[in-house]
Amino acid sequence: MKAKALDMLKGNRKIGGSVWTWSRPVYATCPDTCHFKQVKVQNSDADHCYADDQDFFMAQTLKGALRRLGQLPLKVAKLGDGDSVRINVSGDLGLMGDGNKPDTTFIDGLVGLFSKYKWNNPQNTNTGHAWLYTHGWKQNIYGYALDKLRKCIQVNASVDTVADLKQAVSEGYRVFYSSPTVDHSQTYTLVDGIRLLNCPNFGAKKVKCDECFACARDSKNYAGVAIRTH
Repeated sequence: MKAKALDMLKGNRKIGGSVWTWSRPVYATCPDTCHFKQVKVQNSDADHCYADDQDFFMAQTLKGALRRLGQLPLKVAKLGDGDSVRINVSGDLGLMGDGNKPDTTFIDGLVGLFSKYKWNNPQNTNTGHAWLYTHGWKQNIYGYALDKLRKCIQVNASVDTVADLKQAVSEGYRVFYSSPTVDHSQTYTLVDGIRLLNCPNFGAKKVKCDECFACARDSKNYAGVAIRTH
């Protein structure tokens, strides 16, 4: 496949206007460890990935990019000081059509970019943030490729069960926990002694990502973020 530039788009009504992002095809780039992918395979309408309805909340400028970002050698426009990036509004880090294998070209491109800007380096003077969510942590599906990413950006383990939550925390991951039991009228969720910040975007104030960045940095006050399944 011929190399092409990655379409980076800035802002939508959930992440705010100052965060760059892009999308990859949902399911086609996701590993089988994703609960929602398994549900989709079973043709069940009982539960599904929020990205099935993503056009509902994405800016219009993102719609044309949704189906184009499968396999792509990464070529990214220069990011300036203070720029933040949410990697993958939808999709995961897997090969297009085989989400159980890491897309090493895509991942190496990310490592090259974010190692250069060193977002998570304590000596970094860049005030921006970079983060992603993945189901590829489980069973070490993405292996060393994911380990490389964890050294330069905030990688959140997507978890959908209490067992997965406990496992991910024990392996040193920050977590993003999705459950229908999360009560967004409360600030925190406590699961088997693990304290999670309830996503402020689903709270009464509808706090945007660029006003929060809880998913993009570590905190001693909570092990990750919780969100009601949507």
